[in-house]
Amino acid sequence: MTYQRYPIDIKVYTEQSQNAPCFICRIVTRDIIEPHTIIYEDDTAIVFFSKHQLLYGYTLVAPRQHREQVTGDFSLEEYLALQRIVYRVAEALR
Repeated sequence: MTYQRYPIDIKVYTEQSQNAPCFICRIVTRDIIEPHTIIYEDDTAIVFFSKHQLLYGYTLVAPRQHREQVTGDFSLEEYLALQRIVYRVAEALR
């Protein structure tokens, strides 16, 4: 299966990142128009192929709730739960 690659418009990306809700929150709520193929989701996380594929299988794993700090916004249990999903996705892609 091949995925359509979309070039990134840096000017639009910068504008949206400064003045709109984050793109991951918009994907979670399905408010985003651009195609991002969701391959897994549960109460903890959402996993999708970015429309800006950098490498074959390039996948984003994100918490369903908005978080900004890689570790600071998570309890240890929440962080480890997210990392378990990262591991399972990596194994599935391998």
